[in-house]
Amino acid sequence: MKPVHTPQLSERGSMIAALAHADVDAALGGVAPTLALGELSLVRKSEHHLTILNYGIGKLIAKAPAVVRDGVNAVAARWDWTVGLRRELVRLTKKDLTTVVALADADLAGFYAAVAALDGVTPELTAALGAPPPPHVTVWTSAPAGKNGIGLNTVAELEDALAGRHPSLVAARL
Repeated sequence: MKPVHTPQLSERGSMIAALAHADVDAALGGVAPTLALGELSLVRKSEHHLTILNYGIGKLIAKAPAVVRDGVNAVAARWDWTVGLRRELVRLTKKDLTTVVALADADLAGFYAAVAALDGVTPELTAALGAPPPPHVTVWTSAPAGKNGIGLNTVAELEDALAGRHPSLVAARL
């Protein structure tokens, strides 16, 4: 599936690829408005997206020279943002919030490498771009309005949570 618009940097320097509900439904074989996990009831996320650049990286980009921000948008404009949702679901819990995400196939690692190669990128930003997040889309959330998700910043963070080694994030495959 393709995003509903070409991803571009937000004012904060973060970036998402917004996905249509109908496309997520088709990829996952239908998405129920609610999901019961034991005694916990989750609601469908009000909007679905693939996080490309999170707030932490966004802060670094927001402080970067305009040439870097323009370069990031130029790379994003020509990037193939095809997102392939897998029917591989993971339950995430952090503090009082629980979500269910679908893991995805998207070339975030390639995009991160292309951004890191731009002129003017600082060593701090290059380091942050060295560990892209696992491509995923939040499908359901315990947040009553359906707005909140749980950020996954790196593949290692998800792997640690799945192995029970993360200090504040609990994850389980469904």
